[in-house]
Amino acid sequence: MPPDPVDGEREHQVLEATPRTRTGRASRRFYGQRLDQVPDGPAEYAVGGRVYRAQIDLGEIVLADGRRFTSPSSAGRAAHGTAINGWKAWTRDGRTLADFVKE
Repeated sequence: MPPDPVDGEREHQVLEATPRTRTGRASRRFYGQRLDQVPDGPAEYAVGGRVYRAQIDLGEIVLADGRRFTSPSSAGRAAHGTAINGWKAWTRDGRTLADFVKE
């Protein structure tokens, strides 16, 4: 077994990621829910006194800065920096995105 590295003498290992390929539009699901089941329109996520705004557009959630996500949870994490259940956190007119799918 090699000796433990001393501070400043650590080797850095480079890991290669396996590229992911997708065919067609990707769709993330939460209990069978997909963003293309939510009508296009505005959505907001309020947390810690801040409100993040986005648009649902053709099965994607688009943040105000233009970043697009197929998962509302990923969009919430990108906006606020912490993991969330996006189906429950993003709302429109007081209803969660999950509520729109249940109709």
